[in-house]
Amino acid sequence: AHCRRSCIKSQAFGEPQTGVPDGWNDPQELAGTAFVNAELANAWARTGKGAKRWAPGDATGDTRADFRLMYSQWVMTPLDLYVYDHCPFCTQTRLVLGLLKMPYKCIVLPYGQGADPAKCNGFGYAPTSLPTSLIGKKVLPLLDGIGVPGTDGFGVMESSMKIISFASAVAKDGAMPPPTGRTDIDEWQSRIKPVADSLVRPRIVKL
Repeated sequence: AHCRRSCIKSQAFGEPQTGVPDGWNDPQELAGTAFVNAELANAWARTGKGAKRWAPGDATGDTRADFRLMYSQWVMTPLDLYVYDHCPFCTQTRLVLGLLKMPYKCIVLPYGQGADPAKCNGFGYAPTSLPTSLIGKKVLPLLDGIGVPGTDGFGVMESSMKIISFASAVAKDGAMPPPTGRTDIDEWQSRIKPVADSLVRPRIVKL
């Protein structure tokens, strides 16, 4: 009863309710806080959230695993695929990257861009621009982005088959079936080639 009256009186006059001196801390409370902090830190470490995140340039010792880890980077910053809209090699590259669900951005370049008029009978313009500025010559498709192995010392990958092989090795989703070796398919492709040339070239279809 005395304690209750003291507390009521202290509240009425705005005095500290507990009577505990300023700056004093309960040892039991401190011990409990330390325990909670330690448990939180351990849980953070167990989930890997206290560790440095993997970043481009790090190595796991497994080349395939390293490139697969790049996938999260490519989702945030898609690869750049430079193509011509009339080129069948560019078209097959786009087809495979799409089937493999690779994160990429398609950049269509005009065919005359990057060609030197002095070397092309007066045709072409901006000879030092894309794609020459990336690979040193006028050729597409080209794949550019974080972690993409360069070709001939350049920072981009050239050639549809190289790009397709790279994508097949590192894609997180999808898969490319192996060659069948069927001669009947080769014969069929030969027969439909005149029609296929018109169908697989986007510019011709658009016209």
